Amino acid sequence: MSDALNQDPAPPSAPDPASEQAAAAGTRRMRRKRWRRRFFALGFGCLLPLFLVECTVQVMWSKLVQPSETPLLRGTQTSLGRALIEESLRGPGDYIRSWGDAHPIYVADDLRSLRLKPNLDTTKELKAVPGGLVFKVTSDARGLRGPVAPDPPPEGLRILCVGDSMTFGEGVDDADTYPHQLELILAEQLQRPVRVYNAGVISLGQQEQKDVVREFVPKLEPDLVLLQFTVANDVTDNWRWKDQPGPLRRRLDACETLEHHILLINPLARWSRAYRLGIWRWGRHAIKYRYMVEDENLARSAKLLVELRDRIRELAGRELPVGVLIAPSVVQVERGLAEALLRTERINEGIRSRLEQAGVPVLDLLPPLRERADAGASLYIPVDRHWNVEGSRAVAEELAPFCQELLGK
Repeated sequence: MSDALNQDPAPPSAPDPASEQAAAAGTRRMRRKRWRRRFFALGFGCLLPLFLVECTVQVMWSKLVQPSETPLLRGTQTSLGRALIEESLRGPGDYIRSWGDAHPIYVADDLRSLRLKPNLDTTKELKAVPGGLVFKVTSDARGLRGPVAPDPPPEGLRILCVGDSMTFGEGVDDADTYPHQLELILAEQLQRPVRVYNAGVISLGQQEQKDVVREFVPKLEPDLVLLQFTVANDVTDNWRWKDQPGPLRRRLDACETLEHHILLINPLARWSRAYRLGIWRWGRHAIKYRYMVEDENLARSAKLLVELRDRIRELAGRELPVGVLIAPSVVQVERGLAEALLRTERINEGIRSRLEQAGVPVLDLLPPLRERADAGASLYIPVDRHWNVEGSRAVAEELAPFCQELLGK
């Protein structure tokens, strides 16, 4: 018995390579199964909300889509790229033309797309603004927006403001537009009669403004002309027309690259109503802005502004002072998420630098308006995104010293 206890234990058996490999393979299979389950759960968790959103949009489609969103109403087979090109080439003048002479405020015009009717005394409503917004619109016999007033005496100062709806003052009464506010401020500061003529009309880009200055510079003989450039849409407004004198001619090849953007040609853009709604409501603006900041398009808009300056001086027969004010968008002023993603300040920088190189005085309103907004000022009409009364007043206050500098006062 003692001999048995004193014997050495049996040596351990040698490992079986086949068993180890089988165990390792089983472990790997289990890991792969666990990861597949995780990916499936993750995918299901992501796709389920999208599926529910798609179902909701399908059910609510007739209530979600607005009558103006014709590409969505045409059905999912309509190319969003082609619709975006059509929208870029089509302006309010085309809409006004369908009214004939029946539109209460505007009339179509072959040389400038549309113009303000003369001798107006009416109101206009912005229905998209929560609660609605009604504002007063008057015009004189020349089709210039009011308040209607007599021309100043010979010793008075005449300033002509040319621009789009930001100059026109969409959403505010005649007396609250920035041209009229500028008139009051300069008259008080200079202690002399001042008349600031408001030749702004909605949607006018620099191509259409050529005809505005052709008409009003000889008629009014201004001492100063202010050209207003809108960051949000003037580059796209200038896409529409060929660079040639006479009636406006479409640039049908101007926006072809928009049609092939990946956001507009993928399968979701054709088959998903939720995707189409989101892209048309918000995504298409991002696509436009990406196109707007391209060097070629910025150079063209700046060139048109320089040509306007030269044309004004030619019409006046002298070195008439001409300045440009850059009207920023609300997302720039309020530092919105869209500005952080798209960096649209490149439009301001591109236009300003080119104008300065050409010797055109320019006032970019973004820094002063952003400073006011940071201090708590509300400068834009909700949803509509034009300057409200406070915004128009702020613009006039920033413009007053710029005007005096141009006039040498």
